[in-house]
Amino acid sequence: EIYKATATVKVSLVRGENSTGSWIDSVELIGTGQVSSSTLQIVEYSFAKEEVPEENLIFTSITPTSSTQQKTIVTESGTYYFYVKDNNGDIHRSNKVEIFDIDSSGPIVGTLIAKKNTSTGETYTYDTWTSTNVYIEKVNGSDPESGHKRTSYTVKKDNILYYDDIEEPKILTEDGVYAAYVITTDNMGNQSISDAYVIRIDKTPPTITLGQWSEPIQTSDGKIHRTIKITYTDKGSGIKGRYISTSSTPPTASSSWEDVGTDVTFESGKTYYLWAIDNIGNISAMTTIKAP
Repeated sequence: EIYKATATVKVSLVRGENSTGSWIDSVELIGTGQVSSSTLQIVEYSFAKEEVPEENLIFTSITPTSSTQQKTIVTESGTYYFYVKDNNGDIHRSNKVEIFDIDSSGPIVGTLIAKKNTSTGETYTYDTWTSTNVYIEKVNGSDPESGHKRTSYTVKKDNILYYDDIEEPKILTEDGVYAAYVITTDNMGNQSISDAYVIRIDKTPPTITLGQWSEPIQTSDGKIHRTIKITYTDKGSGIKGRYISTSSTPPTASSSWEDVGTDVTFESGKTYYLWAIDNIGNISAMTTIKAP
């Protein structure tokens, strides 16, 4: 008759560091296996969350220096079992170990509210151009485990740090591309960081630069024309169109703007007026053109 050796498998727990209240960030499980027969030795061990069929266990060899004691760090609450295998191939299991109050996961990150001009203004649509100031305010995140500790946010402007780790609302007034990141921390120190909230501000009108006039060109009707190269510049949302008129009355954003080109031909001796508009509706100062 063949007898299966019996074994005692014990597990002790060591709570992780940085504990706040009853919550901890990890548990160190120390499993020890001892067999009743002096001719047998513990040669392998396995640890599992929830009870696992023996055929599904993944065992790790025990080194001679570690004797029969093995340590495992667990970072999730739950039920755990420690298994050992002796050199006869028999598997022995500890009683179940219930572990609670582990919080090693990040909290639910907060969000950012953005309004045009003030806290009561129109909602700003992220990653679009605006010609207004933008009011920003963080909304706290949450944590269902150890609890919410703090939510703050950091802002970069044109990839340069602008506000660092702040909690109070701000109003962004300067032209540029901003990226705001919300950071939420729970009571265990776990952090979650949001994706970038991109804000684009362009309050500066385009500029117009006139080049050199061409040689005069006489058309079939006997009139003299000259061509000039015109450069339009906008550092923010980009040039949308131009408006050329013989009247000095300024156009509006709803006027009939035409696509910009480079070379424009004007009749000599006549006065023309030119404006440019960018993609957010900023209109340049008037440029007066009189072909020689």
